[in-house]
Amino acid sequence: MSTPFEFMIRQMELNLTSLRWQTAFLESCDWDEEEMERIVEEVVDMIEKLHSRATEDELGSSIVLVALRQKLLTIVREDQIDILMNLLQAETALAAEGGLAEGENGQLGVLQS
Repeated sequence: MSTPFEFMIRQMELNLTSLRWQTAFLESCDWDEEEMERIVEEVVDMIEKLHSRATEDELGSSIVLVALRQKLLTIVREDQIDILMNLLQAETALAAEGGLAEGENGQLGVLQS
């Protein structure tokens, strides 16, 4: 069990990691926020569809991540895929630690539609 201070430090580290990947993704969109939002909406939709179609065994394996990478190639450049995957990992870590509050639509962090 961690102390409140250790928890705050961990939250700050996770938030900075997420922010770093958000900034990298925005930069990969040539600082075009509308383009970034459009891509994020498509990615969220893609993730929701993959999640709804996957079995419990698939969700616990890397199969869904492989499928996601393949589908991402249809909407983003290859250099953006690594950034998006790192951003997803950062936000998943934040959510697991309880560091992201739910938005209006019940979605977390930057990946809101």
